[in-house]
Amino acid sequence: MGTPMRRRSVIGLVASVSGIAGCSGESDTATVVETRSVDPAVINQSVNQVEGGQQYEATIENSGIEGSVRVKLYWQYDDDSGESLATSTNTTVPDGGRDTVEIVTDRPETAAAYSFRVQPRDFAADIRNTGSDAEIQVQLIDEPSGTVVRETVVSMAGGETRTVRLTAPDGIAGSYTVQ
Repeated sequence: MGTPMRRRSVIGLVASVSGIAGCSGESDTATVVETRSVDPAVINQSVNQVEGGQQYEATIENSGIEGSVRVKLYWQYDDDSGESLATSTNTTVPDGGRDTVEIVTDRPETAAAYSFRVQPRDFAADIRNTGSDAEIQVQLIDEPSGTVVRETVVSMAGGETRTVRLTAPDGIAGSYTVQ
């Protein structure tokens, strides 16, 4: 058997950084040294008949940081209706590791096929406080809407570098900015 094809199932979900600012005054600044996220891909999927329905399996490979991944099962239709979300779940995949998700359900008679999609939920940014001691606000922003979906405030000493992690909430699938 050949090497499994690495299928990227999430398009347009990225972590980027536009800036960080200290809250205690104009002289306090912070910079983003590096950003990382979970980087999941569906590398294998299968379906088997089991008691209670059909068991759909997806093997997820993560080439990013350890973290939470949203796994979605979709029904695909031959007619003009396209596809519909069957169900979704979260799983945690280690950095450089794999996890298999199993979902037991019945495929609708009108569905011609199925597919899995994955999206990262965890993002990390290494923040360096280049000013004096400060409270630094870090936000995860949904880019299409500009909505802050998660935020935290960290106390940082002058010159300190710290990794800050934020998890995107369920139900929001877009491009993200760590700010």
